[in-house]
Amino acid sequence: MRSNLVLCATLALSLSGCFLDHSPPETPIGPVEIPAPPPEMTVTVDASISGATLGDDCATDSGAGIAGDCDGDCSAFCQQSNVQLAISTSAGDVDPLVFEVVRVTLHDFESGDAIEDLTPRNPRVWAEDVGYEPWAERLPAPSELSTTYDLSAPSWGSMSERGFDVLYSRPFQIRMDVRIDGEPRTLESGELYRVSDIDT
Repeated sequence: MRSNLVLCATLALSLSGCFLDHSPPETPIGPVEIPAPPPEMTVTVDASISGATLGDDCATDSGAGIAGDCDGDCSAFCQQSNVQLAISTSAGDVDPLVFEVVRVTLHDFESGDAIEDLTPRNPRVWAEDVGYEPWAERLPAPSELSTTYDLSAPSWGSMSERGFDVLYSRPFQIRMDVRIDGEPRTLESGELYRVSDIDT
């Protein structure tokens, strides 16, 4: 009986070994080549404040040189406060980039101190043979754009009360916090002066 048990155990082990030895080998898998994604197209955007007018806030959005609801004598020549931008983009296979003005502030040029916020409105872009026309604040690639925003007028009266007694000869600066396709930037103007109320 013992020899039969040993024989059965030996036979069982042999059969198990046969199953293991004759199982189909796994198919070797070599390195899988995953194609690299195409390189992202980078578009370079240059933006700067090319000019500005520190005047009043006129009644309409048609720009400077009109009589309107001004800060002072409304029968006088009204020069709309505004800021002009020069924006260029390089070539790229991308959708037009979104340009957004986050904040506009007026600063004392010499100290850099912020004086007050100015409200931008009425974005426009220059078009040949047309002049300024409404702008959707989009930047095609490539493009060379000249744009402008009307600005609310600085509080000239309250500035005098705060010690800004020589407004026409005091240098100011405009700073614009913008986002270009989500990227924050700050644009700064050079020296700016309040425009005279007298049309020369």
